[in-house]
Amino acid sequence: MVPFVPGNFVWGLVYGAAAIAYGIPVADATVMSAAIWSATAQLAALRIWNEPPLTLFATSLILSLRFAPMAMAAAAGLRQEPPWRRAALMCLIADASFVSLARLGWARVEPGRLLGTWLALYSTWVGGTLLGGLIGLSVDPRWLGLADSFTAVIFVVFAVDLCRSKAGAFAGVAAAVGSIALSNALPAGAAISVAGLGASLLVAGTLGVRR
Repeated sequence: MVPFVPGNFVWGLVYGAAAIAYGIPVADATVMSAAIWSATAQLAALRIWNEPPLTLFATSLILSLRFAPMAMAAAAGLRQEPPWRRAALMCLIADASFVSLARLGWARVEPGRLLGTWLALYSTWVGGTLLGGLIGLSVDPRWLGLADSFTAVIFVVFAVDLCRSKAGAFAGVAAAVGSIALSNALPAGAAISVAGLGASLLVAGTLGVRR
């Protein structure tokens, strides 16, 4: 996780400063990072901060749906754990940790590894948020559009890295096509999650991938 830590910390700094720019107190922004722990969901929430709470919750939920198929894949390596512990461990999954664990292979996933990735990412994200709010970095809210581009680049890099096999490449292409096709009918986060899960099931059925 070492390569991800500096960028994750800086990302937290930017969010903390942006939250202050939107008029959110440092304490509230830090608690938000500690409770939600999702850069994409939190940055999106800043843009609609004055909307009703239900709208904020729904937006965060939709943008976080991508973690469902990630958790399903990671949980395959933890079948020896009780269901309740496996469910709790899946709450520690993040984009960077998912990619790192996938490179190891799901058979080598164990609670200690998962906990270590969470500690590295969670502590730097929350700490970065707190420091960014305290030092009062100057961040123009209009520049947060760049955050979307940065996030997109990260996801593309992660996706390419995971497409090392024919099955993975096929699933990646199918998910991308499906996301585009569903983008007009479903919210962005839901379209990506539905397409990703559908592509995974298609690969499992077509290529005989059992797990």
